[in-house]
Amino acid sequence: MSYVKPPGAPEDAGLWAFGPAGRELVVRNAERLLAYLPFFLGGWPFRHLDADADITPDIEISANTAGDIIVSLSGPGGGPAAFDSAFTAASGFAGTLVAAYTARQDDRVCFHAGSALIDGALAVCLGDSGAGKSTLSLQLAAAGYRLFGDDRLVARDPVGGVANGVCLGLMPKARLPLPASADARFREFIAGFTEMRTDDTAYLKLWEGEAAAFEDEAPIAAFFVLDRTAEGGCDVSPLPRADLVRALLQNSYSPHLDHAALVPRMTALASAAPGYRLRYAECADAARAIIETLRVDG
Repeated sequence: MSYVKPPGAPEDAGLWAFGPAGRELVVRNAERLLAYLPFFLGGWPFRHLDADADITPDIEISANTAGDIIVSLSGPGGGPAAFDSAFTAASGFAGTLVAAYTARQDDRVCFHAGSALIDGALAVCLGDSGAGKSTLSLQLAAAGYRLFGDDRLVARDPVGGVANGVCLGLMPKARLPLPASADARFREFIAGFTEMRTDDTAYLKLWEGEAAAFEDEAPIAAFFVLDRTAEGGCDVSPLPRADLVRALLQNSYSPHLDHAALVPRMTALASAAPGYRLRYAECADAARAIIETLRVDG
């Protein structure tokens, strides 16, 4: 993702289109954030629109008198959000863009989830903040499995009993410091693909072989609901469908849909792929447990 200002374009260059052709989202004043978007939206196509285009934007970026950057989404689930820097606004804009993209697709919902492709199908990790979704999905990537996302994943409504996951092309991040138990292979993976780092986060840019591209799809093999513990050990157990539906609802990121609309969608997804509770202390053990579970059940 890079931007070269068109000759003669003003500093406030106006309208931009993000996303796939025919389903683009229009953004006003995205140039305010362009320097930082590669750390969040590296897989998204985008282009500058004619400054005179008569188009109502889906998202508008502005500033208030206090110097905050405001990201405003129009339509269902929309509204303004304020950020204290262009960097944090770029992160917020990425989330807003994902919400708008999901709302445009009648057959899709979005989750806070990590995911990786194992033997042609996706292992999808769900859990509360701090449960290890990102670290575990990156652990799978370091083990040679293609990353579909470390934080968010879109799922299509099941067709013929199969639900596909859709890659959002978001750039992965690793929380720092890495776990003390992280092995050399994982540490080398994170160090090798780090584009930028702050005190608590490494922002990664993976090669094509390590990560799926924007809108790549694969069938979902199973959902793993993470239960991280300090007590040691690693255990995988089948999850009742009702508990899986509850976990899917808790991890939904589809602000345009209310609870009543989400329940049947999540119930259908829970019927299309099995769920497991994964209780673990160390991510390396959890990654091996996911691989072994899918290979046995597959």
